[in-house]
Amino acid sequence: MQTNPYEAGELNSEDAGVSAEKLRLRLIPMQIIAGVLASGVVFFLGVALVMIEGELNTGMGMLVQLGAVMAGSAVVMHTVTSARQPTEKQLREYVEAGEPMQSLLGFFQQRLIVSLAILEGAAMFNGIAIIIEQSWISVVAVSCLTVMIAVRFPTSGSLRHWLDGQRQKLELTQLMPGS
Repeated sequence: MQTNPYEAGELNSEDAGVSAEKLRLRLIPMQIIAGVLASGVVFFLGVALVMIEGELNTGMGMLVQLGAVMAGSAVVMHTVTSARQPTEKQLREYVEAGEPMQSLLGFFQQRLIVSLAILEGAAMFNGIAIIIEQSWISVVAVSCLTVMIAVRFPTSGSLRHWLDGQRQKLELTQLMPGS
């Protein structure tokens, strides 16, 4: 039976090669950061809609167009950043440093923060476009970007799945001590 790698289950220390407590302590800040980025966008959207008193149009002014381009660019940059994996050289450096799994956790966290911040920046710009140009198009852009942030919310399952893949990569390249 195949399990869902993104389930919100318990962290298994054997699977990840690091204690469950250490994983949990690294996961909590990632979840807080992701939640704050998403909630900041949602609250700003709410403020923007209150400021314009809910009066929206279908206009395509300069800010709306620029916001749409930024949203599209952010999605591409987010996708590229999210797909980034440690190089073999980085893996060797992690092993030489003594705790490769801790280094991998740091890599995962940095990649997550950067990729979500890219989405958040584009969403906030579109929020400003809502206030100035009052366009539905910007509301849709903010909503889509916020959903993308929410979808990337880190769970114990997604972190464990990623770490397992990296551990296997370490073992395949015979970088892990004791392999």
